[in-house]
Amino acid sequence: MGRLFGGKIGLVQGANVNFPSMSGVFSIFDQYYSKRRGGWKNTFATGGDNLLSYIDSNGDVWTVLEFTQPGTLVCNEPGLCDVFMIGGGGAGGRSYGNNDTGKGGGGAGMALWRQSFPITAGSYPITVGLGGVSPGTSESNNGTYGQGNFGGDTIAFGVTAKGGVGGHASDNYGSFSTTGGCGGGGGARNNNPRDSGSTGGGFPVANWTNYTNAGGNSASGNQSGGGGGGIGGAGSSQTGGANDPNSRAGAGGVGLDFSPFFGSGVGADGWFGGGGGGGTYCYGGPIAYRAAGGQGGGGKGTTAQENGTGGASDASDVNGMANTGGGGGGSSEGDGNPGSISGSGGSGVVIVRFR
Repeated sequence: MGRLFGGKIGLVQGANVNFPSMSGVFSIFDQYYSKRRGGWKNTFATGGDNLLSYIDSNGDVWTVLEFTQPGTLVCNEPGLCDVFMIGGGGAGGRSYGNNDTGKGGGGAGMALWRQSFPITAGSYPITVGLGGVSPGTSESNNGTYGQGNFGGDTIAFGVTAKGGVGGHASDNYGSFSTTGGCGGGGGARNNNPRDSGSTGGGFPVANWTNYTNAGGNSASGNQSGGGGGGIGGAGSSQTGGANDPNSRAGAGGVGLDFSPFFGSGVGADGWFGGGGGGGTYCYGGPIAYRAAGGQGGGGKGTTAQENGTGGASDASDVNGMANTGGGGGGSSEGDGNPGSISGSGGSGVVIVRFR
């Protein structure tokens, strides 16, 4: 594989959050020698949108190629590399009419991880899944609204990381599906299976570590929504009763921390795949509570009062974070209430590292 110079002196800000004292600056000799040779070079592979490097706990220098959009990895010689990939996150459940309910958070994209992956010289096309798109407007009186849009698939090295499942809507509006990456959270005031979070994870990939989890549940009645599943844990279920001022939506499932492998310069400080928070329906109660998105790029769930008791709402920060595969937050209430805005899922990513 490509040669990297190893002489370093002094301390700078750590590239690996777990071993901040391991990083340093290269010696004057190595800087001079590298410039005479044409600069710092990586001869093993090229491609992607970002070229990063960091030093691990053993003092080894790793090169990291990040693909945040479609591209091609060009490998110049056979060797071994570590690969992480995640599909786009699902959008949060959407509103239709005067629902008087909260909707489910979108599930994170499916994640795949493989260490010491054997790769031969050649070109490898990379497809990065987009996040499921929300209309981004206050939704009312459109019978096509319902389950949030699914995230797009991420495809590389002959395998597919499926996009996350969209959060569930209320009642029985719109089309409905349960298979994909991480499961979407349940939507309220309807019969099963829509008030139960979907399991997702219906597309296992052999020889890779697969990460998917289910969405949290809601319940029949004027309830709040369940959180979307994350790659590190399931979404939480809603709490409280029907028409309850203290009803709370479920938080999005937690993602996973890959900073020990790639540093903190990718994803959400090295985290990926948080589920979207469910939408909270406040029947005459305060709107202070927001269901958190899962750590790793999940969007917050909205919160909204019943229109007849003021209709106050908060729909900020509902989108999943780009290039984390995080799910979008679920909407709440309906019939033109600003809280009926759901969040879009975050796009996926492919990351390759080698030394």
